[in-house]
Amino acid sequence: LAELAEEYDFLIVEDSPYRELRYEGESVPTIYSLSPDRVLHLGSFSKIMAPGFRLGWIIAAPELLDKIYVCKQSLDLCPPVFDQYVAAEFMGRGLMDRNLEKSRTLYKDKRDLMLSLLEKYMPAQVRWTHPEGGLFLFLTLPETFDSVAFYDTALDAGVAYVAGSFFHTDGKGLNTMRLNFSFMDKPRIEKGIILLSRLLENYGHCNQ
Repeated sequence: LAELAEEYDFLIVEDSPYRELRYEGESVPTIYSLSPDRVLHLGSFSKIMAPGFRLGWIIAAPELLDKIYVCKQSLDLCPPVFDQYVAAEFMGRGLMDRNLEKSRTLYKDKRDLMLSLLEKYMPAQVRWTHPEGGLFLFLTLPETFDSVAFYDTALDAGVAYVAGSFFHTDGKGLNTMRLNFSFMDKPRIEKGIILLSRLLENYGHCNQ
């Protein structure tokens, strides 16, 4: 991708809010590290410091940052100054590394629980990813399954997901869904997976 950006003269926006939340495997280099003049690397404190803490950062070439400053000021001047001071104090006291360590342990346990529950309860036709980091995993169902059409059925029964097609630009992914394991506690994760598994088991496209 970095080579293509160089060849065809375009910029890359590297949105990387979950990079620090890796539970296994080796860390991969950022695209920014491969092509710093053509990449805007984005990060967020809301995923690694506190949920809902709407503050982030951009790493990019100085000439790109100068233009971003102008755009930002025309929108809302700047992020809340108080939030910036809180983040600076949090990092200045060395609390970020400790918080990340606790977050990785917490989220890894929840990820492992969800994976074990999927293995135990999901219909045989369903497949899923084994993420090495982040807060989500993806389910892949039979080709005829429509996760958008199925959503209301699941929601009415008490379980929610994000249809996988929303993460595609070509209309594909209707037979996929994204599940989150970071927000709910372990009992509710188990309840949700059992419920979703039963719904899919009884759904015509997953019991063939």
